Amino acid sequence: MGSELHFPADTPPFKGLSVRYEIDKKFLGRIYGMVLEGIVVTRREIDCPEKMELRYSGFFRKGRPFFAPVASKRSQTAGNDFLKVLNEDQTLMETCYKLEIEFFRLSYAPREGLWRIQVRPYGGSYVHVLFPPMRYPVDLPKEQAELIFTAMKRTAHQIGKTKDT
Repeated sequence: MGSELHFPADTPPFKGLSVRYEIDKKFLGRIYGMVLEGIVVTRREIDCPEKMELRYSGFFRKGRPFFAPVASKRSQTAGNDFLKVLNEDQTLMETCYKLEIEFFRLSYAPREGLWRIQVRPYGGSYVHVLFPPMRYPVDLPKEQAELIFTAMKRTAHQIGKTKDT
């Protein structure tokens, strides 16, 4: 299932916005998980890790949300100023606390000045089980769809207003 749904190229603040499905193969079944991806282009060199993700503090219960760098094989010398900007944005953090998602990832390609904002919600997926034979969609509640888009737009806004280094 390699199809993607692309929105008009000028969907502010994104240069591109798409929805695709990633296939998770399970024993006797598959899950088609929805991934929303927004592309943001910036002409500025931003001092930040190339990959970041949203995490939550707490072990048993969902705690405070925060963005953290994702370890890479390449040594990173980039600063964490942009992570600080994201983590201190109370509006963004309050929105992220309400999200029901598998992941919220940011990746930055400095040469192209290109950002990818990816979110995979729990809802919006499709489950296919071979035994017993079942197929069913997992609904994405309207409130979650609005929260996801709000968080993606707020993150894109923070990318856009980051000062030159």
